[in-house]
Amino acid sequence: MDVIFGALGEILRPLMPILVAVVAAGALLGIGGIARRRKGLGPEETSPQRDGTRAEAPRLSQLEVIAGVAFRRKPVLNMEERRVFNLRESFIAECAPDYRILAQISLGEVLTVAGEGLSRREAERAFLAVNAKRLDLGIVDRDFALVAAIEYHGSGHFQGNARERDAVKREALRSAAVPLLEIHAATSTEDLALWLTDIIEKHRVASEGPDR
Repeated sequence: MDVIFGALGEILRPLMPILVAVVAAGALLGIGGIARRRKGLGPEETSPQRDGTRAEAPRLSQLEVIAGVAFRRKPVLNMEERRVFNLRESFIAECAPDYRILAQISLGEVLTVAGEGLSRREAERAFLAVNAKRLDLGIVDRDFALVAAIEYHGSGHFQGNARERDAVKREALRSAAVPLLEIHAATSTEDLALWLTDIIEKHRVASEGPDR
């Protein structure tokens, strides 16, 4: 037996550095796998490269993102907002039939960045800041240009970053010279009617000129 083990030792001695390297590599791979799992890296995520950067995972198209996802319809306005909309729609139909009231208007659809004195990057950033913001209600003229904006501050309004969103809307509308009415449940129908009458009359005078 001693002879056999001695012979095996002679045979394996030159291979020992290779065996040690293989064992060390296996250990490193095992440690790397554990670290990856602890960091929550999925199979599509990549580890940092030697220069410290991380290779980007393959991007999915929007179609691939929604494929297999179930969607369902939801109302454009909640119950409180619908009540306000119906009141304003009745007023517009009776007193200003050449105007219309629309719901959930994207500011990016009714406002544009003037651009004077701004770089292209600055103009893009300003547009993106308002594009995702929506008005509860908006009154438009026969050309579908925004005449006035109505924001309803109902029971669920002030959530998340609502105050910041409201501030952005106010500033954008102020800059575009669009009147904004912020109302709540206690706002009377009479006050709303007076405000709308005043806004629409001023818009008509400005659009048609003083010699109408």
